[in-house]
Amino acid sequence: MLKHALIGDDLLWDIIINNDLNSIMEPDCISNVIFLSAAFKAGIVERDEQESGLRAILNFGHTIGHAIESVMEYSGISHGEAVAIGIKAEMEISRRLGWLSDDEIGHVDDIMKRYQLIYNNYDLNADNVIKHMIFDKKNSDGNVNCVLLKGLGTPVFNQPLDMKMVKDVIIKL
Repeated sequence: MLKHALIGDDLLWDIIINNDLNSIMEPDCISNVIFLSAAFKAGIVERDEQESGLRAILNFGHTIGHAIESVMEYSGISHGEAVAIGIKAEMEISRRLGWLSDDEIGHVDDIMKRYQLIYNNYDLNADNVIKHMIFDKKNSDGNVNCVLLKGLGTPVFNQPLDMKMVKDVIIKL
C-alpha cells in the first residue's frame, strides 16, 4: 500500500496520511485500501503487459529488499519488512541525488513508524547486501539498477546505482 502511494497512487496516499494502524484495519477502510492497491497495480500491469518499462516501478524498494531477504536466507524477516527497509534505503538514495527533500524523507519515516512497517533493528552487512544486489533481474550493462523517486509520486526506473553511496546508506539504516 505504501509503495503504491509513493509511486503515484494519490488516493492511497490520502488514506495513509489520514489514518493510523488501528483505523486503517477497520473492515471498511482495509477493504478500500486492498481494492485501491490491487486496482493501481492492475492499471500499471495493463499499461505495460510485456514488462517493457513502466511496470518496473512496481519494483520500488525491491532491489535492496530482495537482497536483504537473500542475505538473511529468507528467515527472520518478512517480505514486507524487507521491502519497507528497501523503500527507506532507495528513498535515501533519491534524497542524496537531490530528488527528495529532508522533509519528504522525514514524513515517510514517520508514516513507517506509525504503521510499524519496520519492527526490528537489523545489523546488516552492507557488503553482503551489495553482493546479493548484483543478481537482481533489473540489472543491465554491468550496472545495479533500481527504482528511485524524483519526488513523492514520481518514480523513475532503471536507475544505475553508485555502489559506494548504496554501501553508506545501508550502513546507516
